[in-house]
This record gives sequence, C-alpha cells and structure tokens, in this order.
Amino acid sequence: MVRVAETTDRVRLAPADWGGLCSLALAILSLGGATLYKLYDISQTHRKKEHAMKIRDRVKELRRVRAGDLAPHPKNWRTHSRFQRDVLRGLLNEVGMAGALLARELPDGSLQLVDGHLRAETTPSMMVPVLVLDLDDAEAEKVLLTHDPLASLAGVDDTRLGALLGAAETESKAVGEMLAKLAREIKSDEALPTPADVEITPSYQVVVEVDGETQQREVYERMRAAGFRCRVLLFPYFAPLFLSGAKKEANVDLTVEVDCPVAESFRVQQAAGMFDLPLAERVSQRFEVELPDRDEEWSIGLIVGPSGSGKSTVARAAFGDSLDEAAAWDDGLAVIDGFGETPVRKVVELFTAVGFGSPPSWVKPYRVLSGGERFRCDLARALARSCEEPGAPADVIAFDEFTSVVDRNVARVCSAAIAKQVRSGVIPARFVAVTCHYDVAEWLEPDWVLDMATSQLTRRRLRRPRIELEVHRCRLEAWRLFARHHYLSGSLAKQARCYLATWNGEPVAFAATLPIIAQKGRRRFTRIVTLPDYQGIGIGMRFVEAVAELHVEEGFRINVTSSHPALIRHCQRSPSWRTVAVKKTGQSVANQRAAFAAYRNSAGRAVVSFEYVGSRQGSVVSSQEERDGEPGA
Repeated sequence: MVRVAETTDRVRLAPADWGGLCSLALAILSLGGATLYKLYDISQTHRKKEHAMKIRDRVKELRRVRAGDLAPHPKNWRTHSRFQRDVLRGLLNEVGMAGALLARELPDGSLQLVDGHLRAETTPSMMVPVLVLDLDDAEAEKVLLTHDPLASLAGVDDTRLGALLGAAETESKAVGEMLAKLAREIKSDEALPTPADVEITPSYQVVVEVDGETQQREVYERMRAAGFRCRVLLFPYFAPLFLSGAKKEANVDLTVEVDCPVAESFRVQQAAGMFDLPLAERVSQRFEVELPDRDEEWSIGLIVGPSGSGKSTVARAAFGDSLDEAAAWDDGLAVIDGFGETPVRKVVELFTAVGFGSPPSWVKPYRVLSGGERFRCDLARALARSCEEPGAPADVIAFDEFTSVVDRNVARVCSAAIAKQVRSGVIPARFVAVTCHYDVAEWLEPDWVLDMATSQLTRRRLRRPRIELEVHRCRLEAWRLFARHHYLSGSLAKQARCYLATWNGEPVAFAATLPIIAQKGRRRFTRIVTLPDYQGIGIGMRFVEAVAELHVEEGFRINVTSSHPALIRHCQRSPSWRTVAVKKTGQSVANQRAAFAAYRNSAGRAVVSFEYVGSRQGSVVSSQEERDGEPGA
C-alpha cells in the first residue's frame, strides 16, 4: 500500500519497493500557492502482494509572471460561461489570487499553461504566481484532461458544507448565486428538487399594472376568456382610516315597549292554572334605559345581560338597521367572495382585523369552517358595512349574540382584536357588542356598558388583562402543531432554529429562522404562525420581535419577508423595523431557477422585506430561556 507523507509544497514517498504495474489516478490540489500531487494505488482484482510506488515531485519552481505572457495550451478543452467569469471576478475582487497557475516550460523558454486559463484571461496585466512543471507533452495533456473532472467526483458532507455556507459572506451577486446553487447539495426535510427535477422551459409573461380592482377584474376576465393562464397580483398595502372630530357627552333616555297577542288554547289555560298566571289578550314588557348620545365621543359600547333581559330589543330600538343579525352564506362560494362589491383589499383587512388571518381558510366555503372561524367571518361581514360608502361619516355597527357560539378563550381574544382595530381607526366605525357573556368586558374595553340585568348605564373603560408570553427554544417536532395553518408550505428545513410562544402554558405561536445564504451573520424568518384562536391581538409580531431581539443579542442581523398585510402594516409603522426591499411581483421565475432552484421563493407574490433594527420599549414578552438558562425541550 502507498503511504504518503504530506507537506505544503511537496509529497514524499516513504521508502518502499517498486513492484508490478498498477492503474494510477493523478489528483492535483492547489494549497496556498503550491500544488500537491497524490498517486493512488488501485489494486488489481487478484493481486497477491501490494507494492509501493515512487511519486516524483514535478514542480521545478514558483515564478511571478505577467499573465498575458503565458501561452494558452492548444488543446485546452474547457469553456467558460459569462456566469463563471463573473464568479471568478467576484472572488478575485474579494479574496485576491489565492492559488497558483500551472504551466510547463517550452524549449524556447516560454511558458505554456496547463491549468489557469480563465484566471490568465481575466488578469492579463497582473503578475501572477505560476508553478513551473517539468512535464512532457503527453503528461501535460493528461493533467489538462483530468484536473477538473477529478475534482467533480467529490461527495458532500452536509454538516461541513452547511457550516461553510453559513459562515460565508460576499458582496458579489454572482458568488452569492454560486453558493446558493451549492446549497442544493444539502439534504433537507423540505423535499427540495434535485437538479434532475428542475426543468427549465421558456416562460413568457406580461405584467400589467392597472388603476383599481374594477379594471383589474376586467383585464383578468378578458385574458381568461382569450385562453391565457392568468394570475392576479395585489400589492398588500392598506392605508389606515381614522375617526376625527370632538363630540359632546350626553345621555339619551330610551323607552321601549313590546307586546304580543296571547293565543287562546287549552294548554295555555292549563299553564295559567298551574302557575297562577294572569291572562290578558296581549302580553307586554317595558324597558327604560339610558344610552350615550350618538353625537357623544365614544368608540366601543357593550350591552350585556342574561337571556330574556331585552338586550336585542333595546339594541334594535337604539341602532335600527345598524344592528347586525346573522345572515345566510352561499355554500357554493368561498367566504372571501361573500362580501358583495367590497374591494378585496378591504375584505382582507377586515379578516385580519377580526383575527381571521389564515389565507388557506379564506378560500373555503363557510359551511366547512370551525365555529370560531364562522363567528369571525360573520363579524367581518358586519364590519364591512363601514366601508360601503367611502368618505361617509363613521357609522355605528351593533353585533348581536357577540361571542355566543365560541369558546371563551376565542371570545376574549376576538374581543381584544376588535377593540384594537376600532380604536386604531382601521375599522372606521363605532362598535357595540350585544351579548350575554360578561367575561368579554375587560377584553373589549368598552367606553360604556349597559347592563340589562339592572338597566344601568356605566361609563368606564376597563384595562385589558396583561398578556404575558413565554418564549422557548424548541425542537423541530413542535412545527407539527402549526404546519397546517401556514399559508405557503407545511414543510420545514431541518437546519431551522425553532421557537415556541406559550400563554398560560398553552402553545400559541411558532417561528423558525434560517441563515441567509452567503451573508455571514445574517438570518431570516422562514416560518411564522399564530394559531387561529389567538390571532388579531398582536401576539404574532410581539413574539417575532422577541425572537429577533434574541438573535440581535447573539450578534446576528435578521430579516423577515412576507406578503401578509398585517405583518407588512406592522413593520411599516414600527420603528423596530427597516424596509429593505419591495417586490410587487416577487422574485422572477428566471432568477429563481438560475440562483435558487432548490428553494420556494416569492415568484408570483407581492412581498416586502424588513430588517429588525431594535427592541421596542414596554414589551410584554418575557423569555423563558433567560430564566432557565437552557433551551426548552
């Protein structure tokens, strides 16, 4: 067997006998300006005795030569694309000439290249390091033939390659694209396509920008009718609407009397006799209450009381057509189509406002949604009336049976979500909740409460209970609870760093980050999910900012890229985030296939990218890691 002792500039053969011929493979590896040659002994099938082979040092000397004076080899078979030339220029600019060219000296004293043609072409006026070899014609051609193919036979160690990619950073776009291609060699849980799976076919697209949704619909339907495949793009920015104007404070006395006829029957007489009920031709009931004047300055009201106390009756008398009572949904339509002519941007904004923030559920019919999702859809459709007359004064929207059909946890979260959006002006109307549940009061934070059990009006604004999240490092398995709620993909790369947010011991949100390829010290959010029952009150972004702050404390910079309107709106308004990129049509398909074929990018989606730049004061998020000192399981 051949035993090889290595140094940085030569290979020495340990003493051994030279025996029978063996097939040889020549490997050449550039190391720090020198070239290392290794001869590998490939044994014959029935060899009885192993023989050592002498390895000659073919390097005569190291010279500094002007690259333009090196003669190219007449049989050089390698060609170089523009992309490869750009990568080399990027590396030379960032690193410099870190390896020697190979050449042999001809009888006339000139030097003929064996390897390094592209470097010589790229830097013709530069003095470059050249290893001069004492090869004859046949040997030079063998090196020329085998140098690059032999290197391409190397396998991949996922862990080491991932570590190198994570630590690498470059300012060169071409080098970054090359590293991104190299990242495809790393196996992951995302079932990424292999190069053989990626079929690059011509794609011809025209992106037309129009003035509004009406024109967008017209162009879409016309192109569909003409047989073209169409995709509708919408840049997800929503300008907030605000209430304005000072109003006086006053009460209005409201008296409501309702009656109904009493049917004469044997059973009625039986009931009257059993309980000594006085019978009359008609039964009536009178309600006398006080309510705030509509001209008064208030945003949220609450009418609460036990069943049969007259809540709906008083609300109907006070607010008339402004009282929303459940209406039927078309079972054949997606819920996002159940808002008539309301612009889709406003529909999405309303869904987000009531905590119905899961796009996969928007395209489902009402009948297949959960009870909590149906309630939020009913609420969003009621609030849509505030958008029917743009520019009109803010109206009052009263919602009967508020939170009556959902569990109390959903009721509390949804109450807080509505309060947040009404007070911020995102919903340009005042809101009155009518319910039998007293527990929503502290979460809705009403300006006034009418308790029908006592017929008393109270002006107050309760302070919402404090929401304290605990942030844990977690294992990849925690993603299973959240995967089906993510709007892009249920898969997650195994290299992801995962975090879990809990509230009162219950998991409520999940986030994961990955390194940004070719940018050392930078990471990006790859998954952010808040469970549907907890959406709408800002849990998601407070959690994201807590995770981002943990990264900053470790010395990382961290980005988030999204098409979700709520996330974009939050980051635009927050001083903790800086806008770094706006792509109204996402990354092009051509760029994806050329540079990031292994990853699902933003092609076909309008996205905005932000960088986290600092912590926010008064955060209600606490880190379990900081207390325990170890990541959670």
